[in-house]
Amino acid sequence: MKNVKNISDVWVRFRAQDAGAVTIDFVVITAAIIGLTIAVLGAVGARSVDLASDVGSTLSKFELWGIGGGPLIQ
Repeated sequence: MKNVKNISDVWVRFRAQDAGAVTIDFVVITAAIIGLTIAVLGAVGARSVDLASDVGSTLSKFELWGIGGGPLIQ
């Protein structure tokens, strides 16, 4: 480092530089989004599997008919 007289000069120069600030902000925001997604999926995931199973069992009770009048699924 050029013309460094003491550690406070280094600290002042360090605080004045903001070249990587956008990258740090991006990393922090991305980590927060990922953490929130994991939390939401953990809270909602088990219930959504149960709901999908209920919907599937309800739909399996219905019989689908084709255009010609015969059963579409046998």
